[in-house]
Amino acid sequence: MEKTQASMPQGKEVDFKGSQALKALALSNISFKSNTNTIPSELLIEPSQENGEQKGISNLLALKSGLYTIPDIKLDININKTNTNTIAQIKKAGKPFLEVKQDNRLNKPFELEVTEGKDGLITKLNTSEFKAVLPNTLELIEAPGLSIKRYDNPSSSISFTGNNSSPKLFPVLAFMPDASLKALDKSLKEIEKYTSDTSLNKTKDDVLTPQIAASWNIIPTVGGFGTRAASITPPGSNKPAIPTPAGLPLLAFSLIPVVQAGLRLPNNLNDVNSVCEKDSAVGTAGGVIEGIRNKVISTDKNALIVPGDSIHDIKLAPAIKKFEDSKNAGIMVVGNKVPEDQIKDFGIIGTDKDSAITSFIEKPKNPELAKEGKIEGSSEYLANVAIYALKPKLIDALVSLEPIVKVSNIELEPKLRDGESQGSKGKEYDFGKHVLPTLQVLCNSDILDKNGAIDSDKFKNVIKSQDDNHPLKKLIVRSLHDKQIITPDELSLDQKFKQDKAGNLIEGSLDYEKIYKNYLTKLGLSKNDSEKKDFSDERVNKGFKEAIEPLNQVIDTIKGEDGQRLKMIAYVGDGDWADVGTIPAAIQTMKDMAGTKKFNNLPSDLVKKTKENVELNEKGATIYLPSPDPNKDSKKSFKEFIGNDVKVKGDLVVIGK
Repeated sequence: MEKTQASMPQGKEVDFKGSQALKALALSNISFKSNTNTIPSELLIEPSQENGEQKGISNLLALKSGLYTIPDIKLDININKTNTNTIAQIKKAGKPFLEVKQDNRLNKPFELEVTEGKDGLITKLNTSEFKAVLPNTLELIEAPGLSIKRYDNPSSSISFTGNNSSPKLFPVLAFMPDASLKALDKSLKEIEKYTSDTSLNKTKDDVLTPQIAASWNIIPTVGGFGTRAASITPPGSNKPAIPTPAGLPLLAFSLIPVVQAGLRLPNNLNDVNSVCEKDSAVGTAGGVIEGIRNKVISTDKNALIVPGDSIHDIKLAPAIKKFEDSKNAGIMVVGNKVPEDQIKDFGIIGTDKDSAITSFIEKPKNPELAKEGKIEGSSEYLANVAIYALKPKLIDALVSLEPIVKVSNIELEPKLRDGESQGSKGKEYDFGKHVLPTLQVLCNSDILDKNGAIDSDKFKNVIKSQDDNHPLKKLIVRSLHDKQIITPDELSLDQKFKQDKAGNLIEGSLDYEKIYKNYLTKLGLSKNDSEKKDFSDERVNKGFKEAIEPLNQVIDTIKGEDGQRLKMIAYVGDGDWADVGTIPAAIQTMKDMAGTKKFNNLPSDLVKKTKENVELNEKGATIYLPSPDPNKDSKKSFKEFIGNDVKVKGDLVVIGK
């Protein structure tokens, strides 16, 4: 056999005889004691920004037989070497997990790595040219000189230059804005070609006129850490930059439906005014507000807000036309149809027969809780996919609501020091958590008196019916508490709670949630508790009216020319949508695109390129993701490494380096 040189982690170099494929096994005889259950420090993977919460070991084949413990992982590894081959058998919790067999025919260097994070146990095959991610949906790789078998049950998870008349693009960049800008730059240069795809048989209803398009601003909310898909997220990057088989970053798939609708975007960053959030904790709506206040985002046009980290092909032109035609609508939530078995993974939108939104049900556990969100005449439900259309008056309301609603994030009964109340300021202002539930009540609910102002009794009845975490319910309790309109003592909180409160004050901590729940119960605002106190106290009623007074100013903001409130409506999107935040979700989405089961509204060239880099097999698919280096080809490198005579059963992701 030829003599080769191989590198250990941390730059150690050793000469040894044998196949390159056996380098780690040969080195283990020299470097590590034979009867150890300690993972050599060189092989221990610690969590980092690149691999998220994952912990693991590398290289599996560098270990001796024995039981190895990683934090939260126990692997029983048995190595059996002969003159012609090596077999590594790995068990987790006594059950077979992975088996790797290699012989001298495979004469190329590689390394096996195992990690565990939010996506479970992940195995990776690393070479100098690519890395292949072996999720738990992979069953088999079989090639001359190498076979890899996974024994886990396959997963069934589903979730993967304009001119002067063009709309303006105002991306809001949160986590790692530099990485997002790079992804945006690449996306803008590529997506222009997809504005005129004749293969889709578009009608005039599928494309906006230039006059309508010019009245819109596009605001992508771009962020996402990518920790749940760390193995396919480029190092030093984020979720919007995740590569796809089509050669585009994930972000591009949020913008392609925009340009397909006739909303042409600039083809470079020179014409883009971006908002880089200084604090990613401010939330999606907080980032938009930051841009408006800094005069980066214009408020003179309608705004289309789209997420920057999902794949969808929802036709946006018909949605926008409906919104423009609905003169009494101020905000529209574009939804996606989901089957009953997926409602627990989404926020479901409840509507009435006129498409006015009646409720938002956050990840309902059963169909009964989601019944308001069932689409009429269908077995499916309407899910919120973070696509929103707003008219200028509602954008103004968005700004006005921020200081009001953010008060509800501040903890009740903050720590007492030196006789002063010290509370942490609430930062988060999120569309899903705060804006939509609040505007649904202010726009659509029966809360006004005959003069068009908020009626205190009607308002109390409405917010009582809301979930206890509703921002307006929190706002009222917080306001009454701060004004000392009603105090914990006056609410006759039980003796045990008072003792707990005193003890916690001494220790410097409090159970804020418990304090809040007690307020709800005693004030009669909890929809679940039977113990309550009537609002007969004149002082409490006066305080309640004072608490809702700022909301009356918002009510005036959202009134149309006829003096009536602009409504919040929903639109049932025509297309498919997927969150690709996890590896199983990304894999399933890419298989759906390649198999033409879904995403049929995407441009044909894009689908064709996806199919070229997704090889379906009887149990899954081999998916090739592009290298950051345009001179490297992950598919070609993998084929050269493993040969064309290879059988794969299950899912495999190959990523160019």
